[in-house]
Amino acid sequence: MINETVNSKLDFLVSEAFKCNRILDRGMSLLNVQFRLLKTAKVLHPNFAHHFLEMADFISNFQGDMGMLTIYGDTPVADYNVSNYIELFEMFLDCFVKYKDEIEDVIDFCSSEKDHMTKSTLMKYLLDFKPYIVSIVNVLDAAKDYGTDALNMRLFDDEIEAFLVIPIVGDN
Repeated sequence: MINETVNSKLDFLVSEAFKCNRILDRGMSLLNVQFRLLKTAKVLHPNFAHHFLEMADFISNFQGDMGMLTIYGDTPVADYNVSNYIELFEMFLDCFVKYKDEIEDVIDFCSSEKDHMTKSTLMKYLLDFKPYIVSIVNVLDAAKDYGTDALNMRLFDDEIEAFLVIPIVGDN
């Protein structure tokens, strides 16, 4: 019901979701160990990093429903470092925005292919992603407001849940 070209674009989105997960997983390690933002890492890990796995599963399940196989691309090594937690959240935002743009590109492609089912599915997918983008913007803005001195970082860590507009999952 979907053509091979559209399916390969969906494979790309699956692979990109796994890449974002890898970037965010490394970030959680940095939050936990380097910056000692223990609550932030504990809250953001299941709510940001794992959400990308759920997004990949959503697309893969759609492919299966359409009778298509999913090809999982390579994920790069995530061994980056940052100098402060603000830089890390900027990296997270870049990842979220890039993924949003990639979804929009596939939606545009589906439109040109007159694949309305996939286009509609991806439009819902994109709308469901919006609160995650809003949440990372809020987190970044709050981090900038709190700054990088140790006491303010602890205050930020205590308030992390207040910056999220997504339903908070996990054992917080």
